[in-house]
Amino acid sequence: MRTSRSSRRAALPSRLACVAALLLLACAGCGKGKQAPPSAPEGHLDVVDGESVAGWAWDKSQPWPPSKVDIYDGETLLATVTANRFRQELLDAGIGSGQHAFVYATPAELKDGKAHTIRVTISGTDVELTGAPKTVTLNSRPAARRELPYEELVKRIHKVWRTKLPPGATVLVVSDGDGALLKLGGQRRGWHFPRDAEGNHDGQPADSADAIARLEKLRAKGAGYLLLPKPSFWWLDHYKEFRKHLEGHYRLIVRQDDVCAIYSLREAPEPSGQSGKSIEKEQQ
Repeated sequence: MRTSRSSRRAALPSRLACVAALLLLACAGCGKGKQAPPSAPEGHLDVVDGESVAGWAWDKSQPWPPSKVDIYDGETLLATVTANRFRQELLDAGIGSGQHAFVYATPAELKDGKAHTIRVTISGTDVELTGAPKTVTLNSRPAARRELPYEELVKRIHKVWRTKLPPGATVLVVSDGDGALLKLGGQRRGWHFPRDAEGNHDGQPADSADAIARLEKLRAKGAGYLLLPKPSFWWLDHYKEFRKHLEGHYRLIVRQDDVCAIYSLREAPEPSGQSGKSIEKEQQ
């Protein structure tokens, strides 16, 4: 009897070891199929010009939080930018929620008339976006040296709207966040464009479709005019479809090349050949 009990006690450790080994194997089996999917980042560098470096990026396996991209001039890191702007065409193409675009304002050091090779990678990796690298030669705007001091520009803009916009008008201003441009006087209301639900400046549109949608939404809420100060004229080159929308639907009532442009959002454009004459008079 004692011998039997001793034998069972002696065998107990080996049995426990077998059970532990089986549990480890079972746990290892349970883990299979629950491993995180492999990372699948992708994206495209759409444009590099004198105004912005823009494109989109996302990770198919981890669409949120938004991906970040590293922007390089050759081997020099310029910036790390979050790709979290909405673009309708991305949503239409099945690229997640569509909120995967990025826009980075082109820094002055790239506008020196020399060739620069711009690379964009998924942040912290060597994964380069398709469409990259792009080699560009950019120059500062020739008119930059002749621009008015900003304080003088604001004064001239104030003078224009006092003479051209009726009291009580609601004006969208491509303000770049400057509240001074919204102080129109004469019971006129100035709204940042773009602006968020609280009325605060809301950065730059992701693309022309975004700009048009924002414009029409605010027009439906009562905006009657769109004012672009001289420093924002680049919008009309960068957002080409937005410019076509303005020219095709609304009347350009002011165009002073060193001050501002104003579109009436309640009037159709003038017949071809007439608007140029009125603009020429305004510039004199």
